[in-house]
Amino acid sequence: MRLKTKLVLAITLLVFLISALLSLVYVSQLLHASVEQSAETNRMVANQVTLAVQDALRTGLKDRKFDPTKPYADCIAPAAARAPEGSIDMGTGYDCSDAKGHTAAASITPAQRRWRNTLVTAMARQGFVNYSKEWWHFSLPAANGQAYDFPIPVRR
Repeated sequence: MRLKTKLVLAITLLVFLISALLSLVYVSQLLHASVEQSAETNRMVANQVTLAVQDALRTGLKDRKFDPTKPYADCIAPAAARAPEGSIDMGTGYDCSDAKGHTAAASITPAQRRWRNTLVTAMARQGFVNYSKEWWHFSLPAANGQAYDFPIPVRR
């Protein structure tokens, strides 16, 4: 091979290597920026949830005590009429199988919608997926596997 050809090949290889290195640096910077942005978003959501829960607790939700002698309304009644759960008003009680318990139910107030959206957003940021028919029900598909799917033998 002639010297001129070898020199052209060497320069071409050098340009290729520099280009590849610059691409790696660029991708690394993009990933770093994405991780920092994601972490900041997670911090913001966590702060919003914390402030919201603190606000809800200040409004007296923690002060309501369960009275076993009192007749309470069903799970779709206003929060003040339902049995106290020590939680914010999500539109229904926990584990309510009414259509109003669906995550996107149209029959809830804007404040209840914001609470549900906050919960779904915070859980989704951690990889959880909401079951659309129950605002409180989430699964973690990233866990891979058949969680809690095992036979239970009958005892005699």
